[in-house]
Amino acid sequence: MTRQTRSATTVDTMAAMAQQPLPFDAAATRVPRPRELAQRVRTALAAVGPGWVEGEVRGLVVARSGHAYFDLTDGEATFHCTVWRGSWQRLEEKPADGMLVLARYSKIDFYAPRGSLALVVEELRPTGEGELLRRVHETLARLVADGLTDPARRLPLPGRVQHDSHVRTSRVTGTLPVSPPTQPPTTALNNPASPPA
Repeated sequence: MTRQTRSATTVDTMAAMAQQPLPFDAAATRVPRPRELAQRVRTALAAVGPGWVEGEVRGLVVARSGHAYFDLTDGEATFHCTVWRGSWQRLEEKPADGMLVLARYSKIDFYAPRGSLALVVEELRPTGEGELLRRVHETLARLVADGLTDPARRLPLPGRVQHDSHVRTSRVTGTLPVSPPTQPPTTALNNPASPPA
């Protein structure tokens, strides 16, 4: 049996198991506490082992403690990453937001109090500008080229409010009836010098 066939069989078995309801017998079954389930999750993640992953750095923060935290994403999935102070100091080139990097992680850590996962990163190798940041730069360049960022092209704000409308929602029907203005704008809007009532 090839590795691909074994993988397909495993996936089919897991899908079949997911379709069956889990039996529950309160007398015979000892239900684990969250901390016990967290230990099982840690054990399963330890089996994944260390490795490399490539992604774009987002939300980089270096704490006063010297540890660095950021998200590594490819636009479809995101992992929170932790770089301990010693590893951060050893990096030859520090990453920046939007940078595409190869990250070597030593383990996938499970933080039970928050129920969150994080890659414990030991090494980072920049591989270029990330796709998401590249798109931001391209969009900004197009806006500048079209003159849309020119302050002279900004439209002036209206001098005063002309109408006052109210929007109500109806939870029963799901409609949005709009009621017409019930009265002219208040005196304070018509005469900015007069104090509000």
